[in-house]
Amino acid sequence: MDISCKTKKDERFLEQTRNIVFSPELLGAKSGRIYQNYIAPVIESAAPYLLFRPSADGQREMLQHLLRIFRLQETKENEMKTVAALLELWQQVYLHIPLPSGQGSGDKGRRAQLQVMMQFIHANFNRQITLQEIAQSVHISESSALQLFRRGIHLSPVAYLIQYRLKRAADLLASTNKTVAAIAYESGFSDAGYFCRTFRKFYGQTATEYRTGQADRSAP
Repeated sequence: MDISCKTKKDERFLEQTRNIVFSPELLGAKSGRIYQNYIAPVIESAAPYLLFRPSADGQREMLQHLLRIFRLQETKENEMKTVAALLELWQQVYLHIPLPSGQGSGDKGRRAQLQVMMQFIHANFNRQITLQEIAQSVHISESSALQLFRRGIHLSPVAYLIQYRLKRAADLLASTNKTVAAIAYESGFSDAGYFCRTFRKFYGQTATEYRTGQADRSAP
């Protein structure tokens, strides 16, 4: 496999092309799960080559991985570090390359990553968490996390986090006598006013109206 890019050095663009040539089996045995689920789908895809542009969404991270690999070749005992860096690069390529719809094993891998990130949100919704933390829960870039969420559930990670917080808040409104402000903070909102506005926009009624409606439904 041949990967190349134009690099920027000392704030000047240099017309130089670097190449890395390696066997895909360096990343995993053909009979192994890694190869079958993540390496083979890329190799067998219809894309004859990939062009990375620093200005394109998500591709800056891939170029940074390439530069790190190039620099590793100038150090001693670089073999294991190079393989680890190549695996990270391959993961980014796998997430961005358009794969045929029939390659279900890749879809399973993406769904698994999405599920882990959603579980991370569920476990940490009541504190301030960032997109970077969500992406790091499966060791991918922020742009890759955005892509997985939008492709999988048609929401950004932050939008999903807010909706999950609102649903947890709705549960507390229906099942406890806590104040609206206390529920807002317990659900991860740092501003009660913002919570009230967001809740009304999502549910079409205020938090108090929602609580009253839930109480009326449960009354004998």
